[in-house]
Amino acid sequence: MYRPDPDLDPDLDPDLDPHRGPAPGRDLDLGPDTGAGRRPGPARPWPRRARPVLLVAAVVVAAACSDPEAGAVAEIGTGTVSFEALTDGQPLELIAGPQGGFHFIVHARMRGLAPGDPNQPGLPGNPTTYFRALDDAGGRVDIAEVRELGYVPDPAPPDGEPDWYTLPSGRIMLIANERVPTLYDTLVTIEVAIEDADGRTAQSSVRVRAIPFPVADASGAPAP
Repeated sequence: MYRPDPDLDPDLDPDLDPHRGPAPGRDLDLGPDTGAGRRPGPARPWPRRARPVLLVAAVVVAAACSDPEAGAVAEIGTGTVSFEALTDGQPLELIAGPQGGFHFIVHARMRGLAPGDPNQPGLPGNPTTYFRALDDAGGRVDIAEVRELGYVPDPAPPDGEPDWYTLPSGRIMLIANERVPTLYDTLVTIEVAIEDADGRTAQSSVRVRAIPFPVADASGAPAP
């Protein structure tokens, strides 16, 4: 379950969580409907509650980033079910969905933050997880969502380190349809910021190369 973030936009539009299917949720309307999807508009600052460090896309490198005061660490990744780490410049499929939308599959793991209850999405005590995507000029291209999800123990923590937690599964990051053609074969920065119920935060970013999926022909265009 996820909820809209009033720090990003006061105009809210009812919708369903595209990953959880019938679970109710809402996302943000970032502009008038162009007929090809919602307009992302200019890049906006991260929510004040998350307070992540804003990184310029041209200089961001793949890394788990920490809050030195709290000892909290987050890592952005991918994977439909299990967490899969991403490296800087790695190809990541920009998927054409069956209902005409486009999305990346994103994932997150963290350490040093309260994991919450993964069996109760939307619980106020769960960490708040923010994802976003920026083009190579730093403009925001995703449709903003905020999720209150519990984390589960990581079955394959990095270097065998204890106390890592991951989301129960990967999440869909929706990309504004009209921006999709400009993203193919370019570097897109995907970011995560996590804030737990105690106000501790951690964030992580990586640059990936957007590739179409599925591919219809040798031109590289996505299948309809």
